[in-house]
Amino acid sequence: MPTLDEVRQLNYAHHVKMTNDAAASSAEETAKIIRLDDESYRSLLSIIPKGDSLLEIGASYGRQWNVLGEWGTELSGIDLYEPEVEVARREGKNIVVAYAEELPFPDESISAIVSRHVMEHVADIPKVLSEIKRVLKHGGYVAAITPHYFPDPEPSHVNQLRIEQWKAAYEKAGFTVISSELRTFNCVEAQIVARKGLPLNIDRALNTAGWMIPEELTYLAHAASKSMVIAEIGSYSGRSTLALAVNAPPGAIVYACDHWQGSVDQQEALKMMPSGWLFDDFTYNLRGITNVWPLAVNSLQAARWMATQGKTFDLIFIDASHDFESVKADIMAWKPLLKDGGILAGHNYGDPPNPGVKQAVDLLIPKFQVIGTIWTTEE
Repeated sequence: MPTLDEVRQLNYAHHVKMTNDAAASSAEETAKIIRLDDESYRSLLSIIPKGDSLLEIGASYGRQWNVLGEWGTELSGIDLYEPEVEVARREGKNIVVAYAEELPFPDESISAIVSRHVMEHVADIPKVLSEIKRVLKHGGYVAAITPHYFPDPEPSHVNQLRIEQWKAAYEKAGFTVISSELRTFNCVEAQIVARKGLPLNIDRALNTAGWMIPEELTYLAHAASKSMVIAEIGSYSGRSTLALAVNAPPGAIVYACDHWQGSVDQQEALKMMPSGWLFDDFTYNLRGITNVWPLAVNSLQAARWMATQGKTFDLIFIDASHDFESVKADIMAWKPLLKDGGILAGHNYGDPPNPGVKQAVDLLIPKFQVIGTIWTTEE
């Protein structure tokens, strides 16, 4: 791997070459390249919520700010090539000479950081991702496009990673990867969109009746924070549902599956309450929460319905009946609906009053860890 100074020299020479090539291109060729580059950026940004502050790394003179302006109202950029930055300044654009390894922005000040054909040029990927994470607001997005053809003869492309390797790099840096796709515009591209998590919040969950302890609620919040489609099997009054829903990313949905008739040992107590009281209690506790879809059916009916709808899940949390046969049936019904790399988890593992949970999990789940009494396949 070249040194930092060597990489920067390679990148500067690449800028000069690209500028000269662009000047020698016909107007028709240039228009086609710009059109496809714009389509590429729009494809990348299509799943990012529109917001305020947006930073482009490798902004040149702001050539694609007509597109970026559709997503952010306050645009800023950095680039290493002074002549193009000077053009941007004369046009009143907020672009400065800087490097991705040393972003000149305060902590947690930017809502989205984007780049096209830049990350393959950087000298230190972990350092750059650390800087991006520092500057991003909690819940902010990073979106990047890199070329995806091998071998790549361009000497300034010092990081020739495949899409799986890019995804792993973002995850190692602490981001949640929302999307990783290969697309073709001017070339085959790897498009990665990832998100910096929000601080976990279990306050409402703690203030709702239930049995789950803070350690367990915190784990659910953590698992939900990187899951876009969540199934909760057994919701009761909504204590755990709130930990999931409050901490899930924007646009995520939580399917809360419960018949809301209570367990067998609760029937006598529930006879003293008005009909439908348990579901009413759940909906009251979830007031103001808009990303939860209650399904008032039993767990196996819910699984069958989800299968007919082609639903798959990033996180499935099983906390319905706790006898061996019921837990076994729930795992067998819901496990096929888990996405590759998704998390399957459940409650009451090792809880003495519910030995059936441990028996079923030990039988059907070959590898898991335990947090409190939550079992989870997350490593």
